[in-house]
Amino acid sequence: MLSSKISDLIAAGNLLSQEQSFCSSIAGYIMVFLEANPQRALDVVAVLDDLLPMVSSANGERLAEERERLLMKSSHHNNAYSRSLQTVIESAHPYSSCGIQSQIVDFGKEVQFMTVQFSEECCTGQADDILWIYAKVGTECYVPIGRYYGDRNWPDRMLLIPGSNLWFIMESAYYSNDKPIEQIYGYRCTVTGYRYSEKDSDMILEEELTWICASACRLLVQIPSVKTVIAAVTMVEDEIDDIVRKHGTLLRKGLNLSHLPTVNEVLKRNLPTPLQTSDLKFLKEFITASANTVAGFLARWLMNEPVVDLHSSQLQMSDEETRLRIPTQVKLIPRDQYGRLVICPNMKVEITVRTGVASDNSNSNFYGTVTHNHSVVNLPQPQSIKEPYRPVFVNKTRYVSITAMTAYQDYCFEELRLGCYKDAIMKEQLTVSQQVDGSFLANWTPKHGGTYRIECRLDGFQLAQSYLVEVILEMIFLYFVTHFILAFTEEYCF
Repeated sequence: MLSSKISDLIAAGNLLSQEQSFCSSIAGYIMVFLEANPQRALDVVAVLDDLLPMVSSANGERLAEERERLLMKSSHHNNAYSRSLQTVIESAHPYSSCGIQSQIVDFGKEVQFMTVQFSEECCTGQADDILWIYAKVGTECYVPIGRYYGDRNWPDRMLLIPGSNLWFIMESAYYSNDKPIEQIYGYRCTVTGYRYSEKDSDMILEEELTWICASACRLLVQIPSVKTVIAAVTMVEDEIDDIVRKHGTLLRKGLNLSHLPTVNEVLKRNLPTPLQTSDLKFLKEFITASANTVAGFLARWLMNEPVVDLHSSQLQMSDEETRLRIPTQVKLIPRDQYGRLVICPNMKVEITVRTGVASDNSNSNFYGTVTHNHSVVNLPQPQSIKEPYRPVFVNKTRYVSITAMTAYQDYCFEELRLGCYKDAIMKEQLTVSQQVDGSFLANWTPKHGGTYRIECRLDGFQLAQSYLVEVILEMIFLYFVTHFILAFTEEYCF
């Protein structure tokens, strides 16, 4: 019910900052509820699955960029200001007996919380020598934080204290002069004041909902308390721990992303592109194993055993002109990195013939190179028209031409044909047979004229070489076809 109300307010744009703060306040209670009732985690995810996209869309990409710019500016300002908000508070070394020392640290109202880190040398000679720390609340009220004395009572971890004002009071009693200096060192600590980064309530609400969803998903994949399952998982964890110890440096840098993705990008599955670092470039060149690069040359040098090389293997075709409906042979000669002929019977060879000059690895589209004259008329693409074909009747005359239809009257037959086959994959995979000498042979019979590209894949890897073939019609064949059409026309029309 609460999710539905919040969704309605977000859709109407009436979600106030107080209501957003209320949602952030109950986020902690939702986490407690999930930990106590892990079986309800799926219900929580189902509820927030409708709410989180609306909050993310309300923030918007433009606002996210503006927030990121402001946060970066605020981060730089905070980093420069945090260095000036750090101070060291200490007593005399050694501290004097029968005295009281008072020190106050005040960072101002812009600081929301402080941290106190004690030195390892802090020590007092007796239990009567005590350091008191108070935190200021309001205008004239001080709340005790703790008292420390001796050599074992000092905190070894950082203290996190809310507020911006601390009061240090060191009380010492009389001690004999024969005590070592190490026992009457006193205290020394570093106090640092922090302020929160500038975030609007929309961003805070989005982060809270994302954290709840992530925690609910963690509970969904939580390992059940079954001994057999725990034993099996323990064995897998030992193996993973061994792998991480050996190859942990590869995982230390994390995901290779240009920036941390926002919730809106994750929901739209628009993840940032990988960052083109020098390490990634070296790795790609190493996998490609091309002799033209340093990494590829190193990979080829490290390979002692002969392997099939994509750059050394060759596709061969006859030097004769490729003609329509006449079989032609396509031959693959596999070679290793040293240029020697290899015999590999288990290698999977795929030879494909596709129409046009574009390949699988090309970003261009052969059928998409048509130039439209937008200055004359702005027409939609033919393939975007969903009008089914039907005959057209005009003045008791039945027209079976598709260009007679109102939806297609502005297109010619060639435009409709090109639009029909624009998104179609017109390719043919040839049957390949291995020969005695280790080469692979395939027969191809062109059925239509035009431009064809012949490509080859070895175990799924694209061969560097490809053939571009132009199939033309025989002039004698065109002569007979033309005379046949003329004779047929004269016989039935006159």
